[in-house]
Amino acid sequence: MMWNPFDNKTVAVVGNAFSLFEKSQGELIDKNDVVCRFNLGNKIIDKKHQGERVDIAFFNVAGRYKYKDIISELGDGPLIVHASGFFRRKSKSVATHYIPLESIEDIKKAAGVDRPSSGFSALHYISQCNPKEINIFGFDFNYDHHPLHASHRASGPHDYRKEKEYIMNEGNKNVF
Repeated sequence: MMWNPFDNKTVAVVGNAFSLFEKSQGELIDKNDVVCRFNLGNKIIDKKHQGERVDIAFFNVAGRYKYKDIISELGDGPLIVHASGFFRRKSKSVATHYIPLESIEDIKKAAGVDRPSSGFSALHYISQCNPKEINIFGFDFNYDHHPLHASHRASGPHDYRKEKEYIMNEGNKNVF
């Protein structure tokens, strides 16, 4: 393990589903030792619902969907982590860390998916880093999207059904 900011810490993993805005969980999110956000979910538009901390910003492909603008808004504070096995050379200019490829390959085999989403890859990696607890917010496995998404894409390279099934089944065995 190359870097581990999760060891014995409570970790909020904040996805970018619209359901995040249905409850006022901002304070609960920010009470965790480490707050992780993903892709467009790194853009804070409602602190009451999203919280305001970003300690670790995961991106799948830096540069898409104006991620450079979001990264520039984050400033020097959070770690910028590339969460995909793809496009690693293109993201070197902004990523400070990478989810190890071994971890991505491990979750592909364990869950039976060809291409894990960045959220799924990150959840798996965090679970391997000895966290005290993982608290998940704003994950609905592609049922809905963050309001900043321009379009909803129900199909694509990810198998959200298998990802959800894996997390739900592993919940009793792991920290999920």
